[in-house]
Amino acid sequence: MKQRLVEWLSQRLSRRGRRLAALGAALGLVAVPTIWTLFPSLGGIWVVWRALVLVAWGIAALLIVRSADRQAQQVDELMGEAERHRSRERRKAGELAINLLLRGRAAGLQPYSLDVYLPVVGRSNGVRVAFSSEAPVSVVEWSDAKGATGYAFATGERVTARGEHARNDTYQLDQEQKEAAAHLEIVVAMPIKNQAARTIGVLSAYADQDDGFLVSDQGFEEHSSLAEAIARLLIDVCGLATDEVIPPK
Repeated sequence: MKQRLVEWLSQRLSRRGRRLAALGAALGLVAVPTIWTLFPSLGGIWVVWRALVLVAWGIAALLIVRSADRQAQQVDELMGEAERHRSRERRKAGELAINLLLRGRAAGLQPYSLDVYLPVVGRSNGVRVAFSSEAPVSVVEWSDAKGATGYAFATGERVTARGEHARNDTYQLDQEQKEAAAHLEIVVAMPIKNQAARTIGVLSAYADQDDGFLVSDQGFEEHSSLAEAIARLLIDVCGLATDEVIPPK
């Protein structure tokens, strides 16, 4: 307890000493030119003495600058940590909202599984699952020329694969991908776009039964509305994308 008290007093005195030094430097910074202006006769004092006064004046100026710089750094550190904390919390909230949207989707989309694909970090031609209505989230990745999802990301157009087209060579599936899709009857991939109409992800819906809903006008409306809502969450809340025309490097 005694040691903590000593440390606390030492820190307080150190801070007070720095403040007093900065205050004294500020007064000196103002005093030197003021005195020489008010008392011109002092201009004739010894050269050595004038040099010493100028050196002291320079030191005072340096102390002021260093004190101001230190305070600016402290403010930046405090604000920076607060902003990082807010960014982390915003991202968590946005991710939770996206998951809730996928799992609480409109009635017409309830029979379908939904996956949100986002660009693979460090690559410009691939997407992978970031959010899903299913749990646990499977790790699936598509390149631009693979599957309905890859085509949707590459072209920026909604892609529909029904029946055999969801599991054959139509969208360049390899053998492993064909086997994984063997049970699917429909896959519809909707590009997720920002305000500049740039594709920032894909919202894919799929099912092992095709009731025709996804190819109806209402199905398109619900699918596109969900993609638009997810786009705003990704950009405005999560910070995982932007509204820029060209993706940031």
